[in-house]
Amino acid sequence: EGSQLNLLANEEIAIRELLRGLLIKSGNDAARALAIYHSGSIEDFVREMNLRAQTLNLKNTNFKNPEGLDEEDHYSSANDLLVITQALWKYPFFRQTVNTKETIIKSLSGPARPVKNTNKFLSSEVQGIKTGTTDLAGQCLLLYLDKDGHQVFTIVLGSQDRYYDSRRFIEDIWEKITW
Repeated sequence: EGSQLNLLANEEIAIRELLRGLLIKSGNDAARALAIYHSGSIEDFVREMNLRAQTLNLKNTNFKNPEGLDEEDHYSSANDLLVITQALWKYPFFRQTVNTKETIIKSLSGPARPVKNTNKFLSSEVQGIKTGTTDLAGQCLLLYLDKDGHQVFTIVLGSQDRYYDSRRFIEDIWEKITW
């Protein structure tokens, strides 16, 4: 369901490449492969995700799958997504990957896969982070802005036009906030 890298049965692919496929293309099959590799099963990985959510003190998050797909009792909030993003932002690999417009995902035993980021705002000023869409969540977009030494995260959830809504945030931030 959803976006895929179209991984092959028994394909060998580096963890780094799976992470890039997950973060740039939203490859749900990459999310499942990483979960199984990390924890032995999707169920065990989801259990570990929820334990990590507790250590991050996330009050409005409960995971039911590693992909972020709609499922009963699977949810998060803008505030909790910000906490997760700020925890990940300290890793250079994460920052570089979510700021990648397009690349080739290389495999050790399967085809190379060109992938493109769906984040239309990527630029020197907007350096990531992630798009997402499901029926229940609507269109979502997390952005990291860096302009004139000012850094800002924006989060749009439940949108019918994430780019329009995010553009309004960006314009308001740069036009109306005095630094």
